[in-house]
Amino acid sequence: MLKMGFDRNWVNLVMNYVTTVEFSVLINGHQGERFKSTRGLRRGDPLSPYLFPLVSEVPSLLIRYASDVGFVEGIRINVIRPCLSHLLFAYDTLIFLKATRNNCQNIVNLLNAYCHASVQEVSLQKFVVYFNVNTPVEVCQDLCSILNMPQVEDLGKYLGISTDWGSSKKEAMAYVKDRVFRKIRGWKQQFISQAGWEVLIKVVAQAVPVYPMNIFKFSNTLCNEIDVALARFWWGQQEKERIIHWISWEDMGYSKCEGAMGFRNLKEFNVALLAKQFMSGNQIKFWVDKWVPSIDCGYPKPPNGVEVDREMHVASVIHLVGGSWDLESMHNLISEEDCMEVSNIQVGDSKREDRLIWLADRNGAYTVKLGYRIGNEAANYVARFRGMEMSDSTWVDRPPSSLAS
Repeated sequence: MLKMGFDRNWVNLVMNYVTTVEFSVLINGHQGERFKSTRGLRRGDPLSPYLFPLVSEVPSLLIRYASDVGFVEGIRINVIRPCLSHLLFAYDTLIFLKATRNNCQNIVNLLNAYCHASVQEVSLQKFVVYFNVNTPVEVCQDLCSILNMPQVEDLGKYLGISTDWGSSKKEAMAYVKDRVFRKIRGWKQQFISQAGWEVLIKVVAQAVPVYPMNIFKFSNTLCNEIDVALARFWWGQQEKERIIHWISWEDMGYSKCEGAMGFRNLKEFNVALLAKQFMSGNQIKFWVDKWVPSIDCGYPKPPNGVEVDREMHVASVIHLVGGSWDLESMHNLISEEDCMEVSNIQVGDSKREDRLIWLADRNGAYTVKLGYRIGNEAANYVARFRGMEMSDSTWVDRPPSSLAS
């Protein structure tokens, strides 16, 4: 903790709680004598949830420092990107190294140093090594012997998503479709009521892709294939049967208030989930972010043919003293009309972080439920409008008099 910059008085106070605590255990139903722990921090202690993260941060700091000083060499996506040495996922750690003997030996020394300092033992059975496909077999075997860790061809899945994507997004996301199809094939329709079919589709089948939809944009093909499978299940269609679907699956997605079943539109639900990623609270960019509600595109436009710094922030046109707009600077950047619209915006507290406001909610907070409802209503409106155009073009000519009579 001292190395992390904590004050010595605070460290002494924490260590006093850790070293003076006493325990007692139940032996045959009776409380035994109290004793002090000689092994330091123990799980179950009230301070454990706060101190264990500090201890687990040490290996990450060691690897970062070793990478900064060149003790170990990570990997780079390209020459202009920073070096990637490791990533942390909950209780898992991914360490990225160039496949050299020096890197492997140094990372082993780092782990041994941490074990010596923390009086802990590294379980090498939980470590695996994954090499690039272009790494020679002899090099892989040599480095595995140095690390004393087994080699794997696939890192498996993390939270249900394949770790190694490869070059094809379609192949990587195929497991979502397969899981939905397996669940549908496992349901026996003859033993389930139609109300039960609805519950299975909404609660089980359409819930399968929710987690990956939070991260990735699904292709229209994948969404359509899942929708087709669910529609066939709803209408009781077997593999090679031809059964009439009396209502299209898109129309079944309307709410029950509109006389439909309220099945999710996977495309719109995917967009609603991904919209959460944009609510980051970063500083507003003058030429990129939508921060002027009264302008159609949401942000001022630069004059034609003028190159601007797209990383420029709104704060650069606000006076530090007084917190008012720097109208003189804005007049040199944007048109008179846009300058007028910007000046009508009241400048907020400069000490507070910028955040995006969801205008559809009175609290300004974005929710997936509301985002999906708005997106789905817009999609349904477009579909109905196109249907009306088709209907008008179909019946534009008057029918024969024999039919009219």
